[in-house]
Amino acid sequence: MNLSALNLMNCFTSVSICGLLSLSLSTCRSHLPPPPTPVNRLPPTLVQYTKENSGLPSNAVSRVVIDRQGIVWAGTYRGHIASDSSRGLARFDGTNWQVFDTQNSPLPGNGILDLALAPDDALWVATDKGLARFDGKNWRVFTKANAPFPSDFIVAVDVVSDGRVWAATGATARGQKILFLFDGTRWQEQNAPEAPTAYEVSDLLVDRNQTLFSTRGRGLLRRTAQQWTVFRKDTLGMPLTKVGRLHEDGTGGIWMTPYNGLIESSGERTGAIVRFDGRRFEAILFPADEQNAKLDYFPFYPLSITTDVLGRPWVGEIAGLYRYDGNWHLTIPRDAKGIDFPFYDLTFQAQKRLWVATNRGLLQFMPE
Repeated sequence: MNLSALNLMNCFTSVSICGLLSLSLSTCRSHLPPPPTPVNRLPPTLVQYTKENSGLPSNAVSRVVIDRQGIVWAGTYRGHIASDSSRGLARFDGTNWQVFDTQNSPLPGNGILDLALAPDDALWVATDKGLARFDGKNWRVFTKANAPFPSDFIVAVDVVSDGRVWAATGATARGQKILFLFDGTRWQEQNAPEAPTAYEVSDLLVDRNQTLFSTRGRGLLRRTAQQWTVFRKDTLGMPLTKVGRLHEDGTGGIWMTPYNGLIESSGERTGAIVRFDGRRFEAILFPADEQNAKLDYFPFYPLSITTDVLGRPWVGEIAGLYRYDGNWHLTIPRDAKGIDFPFYDLTFQAQKRLWVATNRGLLQFMPE
């Protein structure tokens, strides 16, 4: 879960590009491709769902996942529109919408910060007032009252292939441990020396090898069955000072975005995405000068990332949706069909439809 994205949701009108990240090109490989291909027409296969034309409880969509039955689950959070106060979890089967909130279900909070699917297709829902598991019929809720969480503000959640669950919480004081593992019976606080503490986690990812990756205050945390490792920028070759979002591609590579800022490379400030193959980090830089000036957008500021069946990264940011295949392509600009930035979350459905969570609703996009 990317807290920088939520901060943008809450104070969009005063966005500032800060926390600039530095990149040492001696520690990673980097690419500086040509500027992105501009889009001069609306994508022909773009559908925009809003609370005005669908069952969404809010236009501020924070997360979207697709289960094995093809059901779309969308979580909403508070946006920058004052009147847009309704929130909750939406279920869409392609025809009908159903909304779960604190009034009609045991959902502990209406502000959805993260979503994760278990191997049995149960949905884990991280909210601003607790964590819930929903199997389509029954709910199970975890809060400070029945779990060792220091806070009910659940920042991120992900599920291991064997059904165990990792969760990161908020905190009430600095130094508190906020990373927890659930074995199906009880939650256990992670007390390892390298485990993150208060205010340090923005996203969690469990890969196909059951390895946990967690963003951390400084660097990236990896936890295998044997050990914890922190990749810090200056000590272990990690090219980013802080990491925002994480994604695993089809070959096991871990993609990441910078947290709340840009990368400085050769005196230029630009956005970037980074891939880690288990041995080295590779940064792909975005040429943010001339092209951004032409498009009159903010500098490239990635907030979300996914990959398609060909391994190409798709990046959602505050100026639109981009695809990278050796060149950058702007596939959905922020003014297409009145769609406002940012693009908070991306997920493919059967590699045919790309679902995009934005501050102006949920998009269904059929890439050409």
